[in-house]
Amino acid sequence: MKGPGRGPKRRGPVPTQRSISMSKRFNIFLVFAACFLFAPVGADALTLTQAKIMALEKNHDIRVWMLGVDAARGEHKSRKGLYDPEISFMASYADTKTPVSSSFIEDGITNAEVFSFGSELSGRLPTGTFYKLYDLEVSRTETDSPIDSLSPSWAASLGFSVGQELLRGFDIASHRVSVVLSRKDKNISVYEFERVVAKTLFDLERSYWGVVAAARDRDLEKKAYDLALDLERRTGIQVEVGVLPRVALTQARSESAARKVRMINSENAYEASMDALKNLLVIPLEETVELLEITDSMPVAYDPVSELEAVLQAFEKRPEMRRAEQEMEKAQALKTFYSRQRLPRLTVEGRLEYLGLGGSENPDRLVFGGLDSVSPPFADSSHAYDSIIDRDFPSWSVTGKLSFPVFGRKAGGDYAKARADYDRSVISYQKQKDVVRLDVRNAIREIASSRKKMEAAQLSTNLAREVLGNEEEKFKAGLSTTREILEAQRDLISAEAGYISAFASYRIALADLERARGTMIESNSFLIENHSDIAPYLEVD
Repeated sequence: MKGPGRGPKRRGPVPTQRSISMSKRFNIFLVFAACFLFAPVGADALTLTQAKIMALEKNHDIRVWMLGVDAARGEHKSRKGLYDPEISFMASYADTKTPVSSSFIEDGITNAEVFSFGSELSGRLPTGTFYKLYDLEVSRTETDSPIDSLSPSWAASLGFSVGQELLRGFDIASHRVSVVLSRKDKNISVYEFERVVAKTLFDLERSYWGVVAAARDRDLEKKAYDLALDLERRTGIQVEVGVLPRVALTQARSESAARKVRMINSENAYEASMDALKNLLVIPLEETVELLEITDSMPVAYDPVSELEAVLQAFEKRPEMRRAEQEMEKAQALKTFYSRQRLPRLTVEGRLEYLGLGGSENPDRLVFGGLDSVSPPFADSSHAYDSIIDRDFPSWSVTGKLSFPVFGRKAGGDYAKARADYDRSVISYQKQKDVVRLDVRNAIREIASSRKKMEAAQLSTNLAREVLGNEEEKFKAGLSTTREILEAQRDLISAEAGYISAFASYRIALADLERARGTMIESNSFLIENHSDIAPYLEVD
């Protein structure tokens, strides 16, 4: 687990297939084989494993967050491009007519055509260094001015420069702050994506077992209604022969009506829970779906885990914790950056430049004294380039610039805000730890509680079934009343419904512990690696 102030570690998306034992692979293969070989004809029959695959491949929330990760990665790539060298080219043409006040030019006008081009390669480094590897400029000027010795003339220059920011900018972290923040934003988007995937898998399990329980409850209510109708029929016969009073038939009919209402309600609850599951799986609501998982057998008990061990694991693996760490590191980077912005800005730049000049003699030029020809070093256009190659006319310069705001209120305000944001991120991190610890504790408690409820409900169901059997025998012998039969039936239905509820709660609690510990993705790694395209989105670098 990364602590505050430490950089993010490269983390693979989930354990690869090598980390899965051969027995686990074989078991998963058997699950898939059973799903496809024994699925009922005429309906889509889903196991929980198949439902997870469908959710990973189709769920809208997962698709949206995948695009969010793509956007964050694109932003990070863009920020890293700040330090890419840039090559540029320039070309221009100008035709000018310039008024001049010179006794050598009678009409006071000179005409000139200037064509120039240039190129440079420049960039910046994370150290605050800025450079131009070369800065080339070439221009050709043709003029009718008699005071210019060359026409057309060629001028060329080749320069190299490097500069460094000191004080405020003499820090790699300050210049890389945008890249650092974008990288952490990218990591945060991945952690959020992990959270969405884990939440989707948990919501799916909760919805899946909710549908299983609702289907079983619907069947129980249908069974209860059928029992009430049968009892109503038998009671009617006994009332007709005078064995039971007419009030017994009234009681039976009243119970049949009440159970019919409960049966309708249970059917509506089943349809609503099934629609919610279809929505998670992105299945058309009108499509028929049948679930293969059942509640007839007790699930295998899980290996109890230490609460401390589970909490430490959650601190390391929960995406919410890793996001909180990244937020804290972002705030720390901004605090450092704005702290240095309070310093003055000092820039030093050095430049080395070579010049060249050449061209053809201007036939209209004025001749003074005995200079009747152009100086030989410039008498040909190629001399402009030869001078640069031979480095005949070097020049260099060093420039320094110091600047600072007079009052410094902006830098001071930015630093105060960044410091407060960092302190707030530390508190949020501690709060997230408390939330995670509570999640784990509640999940472990719920597993133990639902397990005990399930065992108690199983015992209650067995006893209620035995009581109902005894009452049925007594009713046949005329030793029991309709009311007692109805109460025994209610007790059995209630006990069976309690078992179903406890079973679903137990399975949901197991999934909730996986979510709370941050191992939901890890426990479903085989499905993610082999049956979806989201695995590449779970990598942090």
